[in-house]
Amino acid sequence: MLEIAESLKELIRGNTAFALDLYHRLRKAYPGNLFFSPFSVSSCLGMVSLGAKGDTASQMTRCLRFDGEKEDTHVGFATLHEKLRADNNRAQIDVRVANQLWPDKRLYVLPEFLDRLGRYYQSAIQEIEFSNPQKACELINDWVRQATNTLISGIVGEEEVRDALLVLANAIYFKGKWSTPFEKEMTEDGPFHLAPRQVIQVPMMSQVAAAWYAKKRGLQILEKWYGEGEFSMVILLPEQLDGFNLLETSLNLEDLESLLAGLQPVEEIEITLPKFRLASHYELNGPLMEMGMVDAFNAKAADFSGMTGGRDLAVSQVIHKAVIEVEEEGTEAAAITSIMFLGCEKEIRQFPIFHADHPFVFLIRHNPSRTILFVGRVLDPRQV
Repeated sequence: MLEIAESLKELIRGNTAFALDLYHRLRKAYPGNLFFSPFSVSSCLGMVSLGAKGDTASQMTRCLRFDGEKEDTHVGFATLHEKLRADNNRAQIDVRVANQLWPDKRLYVLPEFLDRLGRYYQSAIQEIEFSNPQKACELINDWVRQATNTLISGIVGEEEVRDALLVLANAIYFKGKWSTPFEKEMTEDGPFHLAPRQVIQVPMMSQVAAAWYAKKRGLQILEKWYGEGEFSMVILLPEQLDGFNLLETSLNLEDLESLLAGLQPVEEIEITLPKFRLASHYELNGPLMEMGMVDAFNAKAADFSGMTGGRDLAVSQVIHKAVIEVEEEGTEAAAITSIMFLGCEKEIRQFPIFHADHPFVFLIRHNPSRTILFVGRVLDPRQV
């Protein structure tokens, strides 16, 4: 058990570092609001790493911040998935993780790879005929809709799968009710500062409730629980209206760990939070290559011989979609990753005040393991 615990601890820290690395790549590439699941991306790439060899495997190791060639890494993923499924049985929480492999019927896949995929990731396997792209899309997108509780309608199109030989996917779905819900009657339009001198009116939820809270390094940090506290949303809010750029550019693994470690319970805090819905669609080839995962996308250099026994596969696309809706009762969120192979002034109170009325970063995490499931930023609550 100690060995599993150590592998899980190392994996979670690596996943957090990967989450921040990817966040910084995406924030530069995609202006506006941002939302994705680093857990989904790393899980999907973890499955791929089971079949990677040589330089391809080494590059994935550095990019993902874990050692994909170590069995402990995949034992850690198996343990983490098991913990998430165990906490799915809690009241007010619905969390689902699903993995799927679709190899073309013409492609030989090593039994050893399939065995490890099932053992560590509980991945289902379904042979498919990509020569019939319409049928292939229907099968894959039907799975996506079911795995995300219809929050995401699909991930691939006919043109994208026409020449595919293999597709791997991870889906995560989360629905949690706040431990202390906001009262709908208290929601009313209020100011949200897009910039110090640019203010809009959006629906703002408000309450006075218990939470975990800290003030540190020019930030307010709020952790609001779902259910009995197995999952939570953490919000990093600059104290200054113009402090978001500094927060974003300085965010790193050590600082995040320090900020989260400083959270303390408070019996009463005034919370104001905008209702918002975010939907995103990212093509991750570029960001992953910038992070060092180059050979996997190069047909001449890719080595996925651990999948097929030969160097006959290369990654053509890594696609990620995510959706989140935050409202008075709680939060609903889902993400899907597919990897395709080719060949304001208030009354003075005695308790803290947390007004998320300007841009902020937020996380959704599984508290027993400290795993970050989702990451996002809200620059404009009106934008979807």
